[in-house]
Amino acid sequence: MTKIFFDIETYSPDASKRPKFKEKIITIAYKTENSEISIFKEWEIGEKEVLRRFIEVILHTDWPNLVGHNILCFDIPVMIYRSIVNDLSSLHDLMTLFMGSFPIDTIQCLLPANNLYFKGLRLTDCANYMGIEMKSCLGIDICKHYENENYQEIIRHNIEDVLTTEKLHDCILSSSFNPFDNSRT
Repeated sequence: MTKIFFDIETYSPDASKRPKFKEKIITIAYKTENSEISIFKEWEIGEKEVLRRFIEVILHTDWPNLVGHNILCFDIPVMIYRSIVNDLSSLHDLMTLFMGSFPIDTIQCLLPANNLYFKGLRLTDCANYMGIEMKSCLGIDICKHYENENYQEIIRHNIEDVLTTEKLHDCILSSSFNPFDNSRT
């Protein structure tokens, strides 16, 4: 399996803190193991092309394994919804593509360590708990940066999220907890 670490950034002029699946996707950054980060930017090629290109990455990867933070509750549903809005494919084909890529959601992996509570499991919080330093802007600032055409901050944030997700994934894999280990007494 080839792991594809990814993160999306979205824009919604609505200032409420709750995520909305109708938000426009403005960037998708990704990398595979041992590769550089690539990023597709809506302000250069449009949202439809950003989505189409990322879908092509998944389709042309042997045994893709999507890895991200909160991807099952946000990134993947938003990409599916926005792909349908942009008339890229059917719901069936998109569900098959995204869920058939065996997604690993680091927030889901960390739920047992947080008494099964989502609160406190933002990427920055998890990174801090694991000793991973994050320096870019906060995710809540993305809309302001987009409106002010401060695209470099969005890119910096998106790239850092992908790299942090990869490090977090590696920390989770290196943990010694294995509930299926039969050698324990």
